[in-house]
Amino acid sequence: SIYRPGIRSKDWIKFKHWRNAVCVVVGFHKRGNDTYLHTAETKNGRLVYLGKFAAEDILSNSLLKAIISTTTGQIFIENQPSAFTPLDPRFGFELQYLEVDSFKNIRHPYVISVHNLS
Repeated sequence: SIYRPGIRSKDWIKFKHWRNAVCVVVGFHKRGNDTYLHTAETKNGRLVYLGKFAAEDILSNSLLKAIISTTTGQIFIENQPSAFTPLDPRFGFELQYLEVDSFKNIRHPYVISVHNLS
């Protein structure tokens, strides 16, 4: 079909490009009533910051409490953009998401599986 700027057509179908990551939870912070989990991927044996997401919408209350109870001392994570309460990386996620924006927010996260790594 012909592209017409500014006009929606049923002839065009939008496909979302989902990304997958295997990551660990390395920290959290609270803003208002929301708890944000910070995640990192392992690359070449090092933890590299991936991004953060609001956890209440996609995790059960009991799992979230278990995750944030693993507070630890400082850990080194490459490209960590902001301060957060560090966690022992005991919980891993297989995560599906659309993108990580410039503020390191993981957009439209979906947890496929959760693993207790301890």
